Parts: sequence; C-alpha cells; structure tokens
Amino acid sequence: MSTDLRLEDLLETAVLAGATDLVLAPAPHYGKLLVRAARRTLLSRTVSPELLRSLSNQLGLETALPVLFGGGMAHTDAAISSFEIDVRGTKIRIRVTSTPTSNGPLVTLRVQSPAVLERALAQFREGTFGGLDVLEHLTEKQGVIFVSGPPSGGKTSALHHLMVHVEGPLTVVSEARELDADVTPASVARTTGGVLVLDEMDESDKIGLALELGRTRLVLATLAAPDLKAALRRVRGRTASIDPLIGVLRVGWDQGADLRRPAYCWFPMEGRTAGGHPRAVPRELLTNPDDLAAYRTLEIWEQRS
Repeated sequence: MSTDLRLEDLLETAVLAGATDLVLAPAPHYGKLLVRAARRTLLSRTVSPELLRSLSNQLGLETALPVLFGGGMAHTDAAISSFEIDVRGTKIRIRVTSTPTSNGPLVTLRVQSPAVLERALAQFREGTFGGLDVLEHLTEKQGVIFVSGPPSGGKTSALHHLMVHVEGPLTVVSEARELDADVTPASVARTTGGVLVLDEMDESDKIGLALELGRTRLVLATLAAPDLKAALRRVRGRTASIDPLIGVLRVGWDQGADLRRPAYCWFPMEGRTAGGHPRAVPRELLTNPDDLAAYRTLEIWEQRS
C-alpha cells in the first residue's frame, strides 16, 4: 500500500464493507492493518512502518486525544475522542483510541453511527436495557461506579448513557491506559475538576487509583471482566479499602430470537441505597473474596437479572 493512502478513503471503504473497527498495529519492522466486523477479521495486511505513521499522523493524535499529565489534562464534555466522515451522504462517527508503544501508537478506529447512539440513549431512558436504578447515584459527591462487562460488551456506550445524566463539569480520559505509571491521586486532584470519567481502564493498577480518587469526587470508570464475580475480585485485589465503591453496573448483550440488544443490571454495595436493594452486594464479600457461597448467590442474581 502506498504511503499516500488517505485515511478517509480507507475508512469509507471499510464502512461500506460493513466494518466496525480498523486497527493500526505497529511492530519493530512491519506493522499490521486490521479491518474487523465485530469479532470477524475482514482484512489483515502487513504494512510498512511509514504507512502506519502516515495514517496516524492524519489523525492528529496530539490534538485529537486528551493530553495527559505532563502536558496537563484536557477537559472535555465528549464521552469519547471522535470525528465524523461523510459516506455517501451519511454522517458516520469514528471513535479514536490510542495506546503508546515503543514502536508507535496502537490505534483503534471504531465505526459508530450517531443515529444508532441517539436511539440507544432513548431506549436506555425508556428502561429498555434495564439498569435505570443506577441513575439516582449520579448525584453523589464522592464514590466510584464501575461499568463492567466483557470485551466489546458495550461498556463505553453505557458510560456515555450515564455521562449525559451527570450535572456539572466532566473530565474525560478516553484511554485510562495512557495515564503515566507515577500518577497519584494528588496530581489528579490538582489537574482536574468535576466528575472524573475513566474509559478503557484495562490495567489493574488503575483500579486502586480510581478508588482513591473516589474518596473526594465521583468517578465513573469502565472495568473489563467476564462477570460480576470477576469484577469484584479485580476490585478487591487492588486496594486495601472498598469504602468508596458505590456499585457495579453490569453490561452485556441480550440475545433474543430476532435481535441483539444491550442488557444492563445495577449491583449497588450494601448500604448505598435508601431502603435497601434486592441486588445489594454484601460488603463482607469484598473483605473475604474467598467466600464462595456468597459468590454463588451473586451468580444466581446475575442469571435472574
């Protein structure tokens, strides 16, 4: 492929082919260009580092993504770093995420239709997906709400649904993996304001950071885990105290006979909801992560919800 290839032309071709993701994966000598439709690979091509750099440069990553500690934190009301392209008269939103590597940025471009996102938000507000009982907690001044689910389970979309219900300023980090290893709660407090939103928080050491930040402000963060039990184990394994945890919004997919739609379920921590909650998570569970009987109870709750 020529290094003169326009990213917009490549994206248009991918969208017309039904792609959902385009990945630029650098390597020491040759990189990979991947085009995917959900979990199916449509194209996997070995390409030169020069082409990957050219495509990455066309994104203007230094301005399109949040500038994280060292250069200051960018404040934004957007849920995700994105831009739009026109494909045969239809506006298509492209979400950009980038992870620094020694060989250059690993970039994922996700195809999103604004109309689909707006329709999904309306359905969430109508209660179609469930999980509306989480909204009462968005007025809390401190604490952490984790949005948990499997890879490609809809965590970022669910996070967006929550964010539009938050009143006041937001600070959004679309790639929590980009936070420097030496970031401390104090440095975050000095640099950011309002509700803090951490997306793509795949690194376990960021879980403890989120909980520490939750002592002084409201934090919304995604957490990759196959089920509620795994999510709670990850939380408990990375911090000495779970006091800031408000609860976990589990997201996934409800596979019906003729459609596939998001399914949300809210699991608040015990004592966090006035009057109690049928799916309240016992606090003892996180102080004793080997309590298998309690975990079986959680599994039953998840299956029924």
